[in-house]
Amino acid sequence: MGPVAGRILVVENDLMLNHMLRQMLEDLGFFVLTAASAEAARHAIDTVSLDVILADMALGTGSDGLSVAHAALEKNRQLRVVIASGHPAPADLTQGMAFLQKPFTVAELARMVQN
Repeated sequence: MGPVAGRILVVENDLMLNHMLRQMLEDLGFFVLTAASAEAARHAIDTVSLDVILADMALGTGSDGLSVAHAALEKNRQLRVVIASGHPAPADLTQGMAFLQKPFTVAELARMVQN
């Protein structure tokens, strides 16, 4: 196994998609943590050193992926944040955030999460 590409947190409430993203990112060389809710994501952000967050915009009830991203960037401005959605890019993306339109290919995912 080669060097780890970094630590990435996948925030996705659809468990099947969460698992699929984990597999794709592990294949790209990342150490992957997953969270199925904004609350679980915030806990991971508070307790684990991360390089990248890939967050779905819609997380069901409660907070959305964008609010998770803002909280993460408040803690670590060097963090790479990718917001994914099947809807158009939100107008309130800030510096340090990128947008990934669903559906996407593995190549598009790789381009967004790698440096």
